[in-house]
Amino acid sequence: NPGSHSRCVHSLYGKPKSAEEIESIIGPNEDGGHIWRAHVLPNDFDADGTVRFLKPRDYDPKKKAIKPRRGVFPITEKDLFSSLVCIAGKESSAEAASNSGDDKGGNSRTLKNLVSTISSTGSSSQTIINEEGNPRWIFSGVLNGWPGLTCLELRKIEVRHVSGLKGGWTTHWSAKKHGPRNIPPTFPDIEKYRS
Repeated sequence: NPGSHSRCVHSLYGKPKSAEEIESIIGPNEDGGHIWRAHVLPNDFDADGTVRFLKPRDYDPKKKAIKPRRGVFPITEKDLFSSLVCIAGKESSAEAASNSGDDKGGNSRTLKNLVSTISSTGSSSQTIINEEGNPRWIFSGVLNGWPGLTCLELRKIEVRHVSGLKGGWTTHWSAKKHGPRNIPPTFPDIEKYRS
C-alpha cells in the first residue's frame, strides 16, 4: 500500500480520496505552510527512448520510469491531473464535473519546463463549500514515492519559457487569480509562451 510506511517508495496516482476526507485532513483555506515545487512533465517525456525535460539521474531506463524520491518531485501531467480533487465553493457538483474535464491543453512536446507549486497546508467532481467560496485543488496520492507528501494544495502552475535573449518563469494558473473565477488548473499550451 503506497505511503503506508516510511520505507515505502511507491507513488500513488489516479486514486484520490473523497473531498470530505481531504477537507478533514487539510482544514481551512489559509495562506502559509511549507511550499513544495514539483516538476510536472508532459506525458510523452520519454517517448521514442529519448528522455526530455528530466535529468538522466532522475530516470530509470531499465524500468522506463521516473525514479522514486527525487528532490525535484517529478510527476507526469496525467498523474497530477488524475490525482486532483476540487474542494469547491461557488459551483455545484455538476459544474465542477464539467469544469474538471480531461482537457489539459498544450503542445507538451515543446515544453521546456513546468513546475507546480503545492502547499502542504492544505479530476474529481466531488465538492465541498469552504468559507471563502473559492474552489481549492488538492493533490491526493503519494507524490514521487514520498509517503509524507500525500495531500497537498495546488497553489500555482508556472511555465519556463525561452524567447530570444530573454527567458524566465510565467504563471500559467494560480489559486489566487483563477480560483475566485472558478477556472480549474490546466497543463499550459507552450505556444502561448513563445514570442
